[in-house]
Amino acid sequence: ITDPTTQFLCPIGFYIDASETVVYQRYSFQPLIMFPLILSCKARDNKLSSRVIALIPDLEAKSSAVKLSNKQGGSRYKSVPIRNYHKCFNVGISSFKQCQKEGGFVTFLRLGNDIRQLLIKVPLAFVLGDAKSQDHICGRFGGHNTSRMCRACHVTFQDSDDTTHKCKWVTHNQFIDTINVELNLDEINKKQKETCLRNITRTFSTCGD
Repeated sequence: ITDPTTQFLCPIGFYIDASETVVYQRYSFQPLIMFPLILSCKARDNKLSSRVIALIPDLEAKSSAVKLSNKQGGSRYKSVPIRNYHKCFNVGISSFKQCQKEGGFVTFLRLGNDIRQLLIKVPLAFVLGDAKSQDHICGRFGGHNTSRMCRACHVTFQDSDDTTHKCKWVTHNQFIDTINVELNLDEINKKQKETCLRNITRTFSTCGD
């Protein structure tokens, strides 16, 4: 906010979690809900304060034969549901991202008895959800044969009991390098196994302020 007299900050929160539509969870989807964080907790509890902006299907709900075929196809096929998930997510928040690129939107806002025309800026504060949905968002998958025990630093299993160990943190650029399309497939598979990250495109990007 550079001019409080003409601009207004309204942080936005997202919430996403799976919801079943029939018995046995055969057909499920993940509603993506958007809500303003400037409201009080009591106001946010009102269903009128939030909006469902997308319904993302469960892309992992496949038959046993399809899952076995993907498993035999190697790691390049295992990451397909996650990549498609991000494509669906990207479409769902496309208008929100466009609004951020444009710097917000102009509207009349009432603050008590004062009504004025303001530029509303809507930064994304956070995305709430369970462990599965958050893993999908960041591209993380479960692994039991990884070379590191923590995705935040390079500590190995052999050094995990060393209380004097100094962590060497994993940087953002190293994550980007993991999914760099210029790397060959063998190198990508090696890095994915180390970091438990799928090869996906970035859905969330820094837009505007």
